[in-house]
Amino acid sequence: MEHEPIEQNLEKTEYPIEREVAMFKPWRQLKLRVGVSGDGFIQAIQDKGMQVHPYSQESMKSEDFILVDQETELALTVISVKELTGNDQASLEEIIDEAKKKGYQLCPNQVGPESRLQYEDQPKGEELIIGMKPIRNPDGIAELFAIENTNVGGKGEYRKLLLNEECGSDRLFNGWQKFIFLLPSK
Repeated sequence: MEHEPIEQNLEKTEYPIEREVAMFKPWRQLKLRVGVSGDGFIQAIQDKGMQVHPYSQESMKSEDFILVDQETELALTVISVKELTGNDQASLEEIIDEAKKKGYQLCPNQVGPESRLQYEDQPKGEELIIGMKPIRNPDGIAELFAIENTNVGGKGEYRKLLLNEECGSDRLFNGWQKFIFLLPSK
C-alpha cells in the first residue's frame, strides 16, 4: 500500500501545524509562595541583582495586586500573539479571548514577580508578558507585568527586569510578542 507524501498530508491538515504544536506546550512550573508582600518581592528581586521598574513597584503596592493564600504550583506556557490569534497585531481583549477559547487560563498577577525571581536563565533580549487581569496604576492606566532581559542603552549590558506593559483598549500587541498563560488544569 502506498502512502501519501508527508507534504500532501500537511496540506490537508485543517489547522497549521505550528499552531497545533504550540498549543498546550508546557514551558515551566512556577511555585507561588505565601507570606511575601509586594515590598518583599521588590527586595528579593533586587537582592538577586535584578531590577524592578518603578511602575511595577507601584503595582505591587496596589490593592489590585492579589497574593495567593496557599502555596501553589502552576504549569505555564509561552505563546506568541501570532500563534494565539493568527494575526500580526491584536488587542489584549482579542488575545485573552483567543487564549480562553483554546483552554488557557489567566495567570494570577503574582506570576509576574515570581517569574522574575525564578526565571534566572532568561535569554538575552527576551521579553515575556504575563497574561493576567490588568492592574491600574495611580494614573488609572491598565498595565500588565512583564519580565525582560534587556540590553541597557544599546551597549551590550543586559539586565533582568520586572516591568509593566500598558494595555489600554487602544494598545495593539505585535505578533512576535510572547505571553505567559496557565495551562489548563488536568
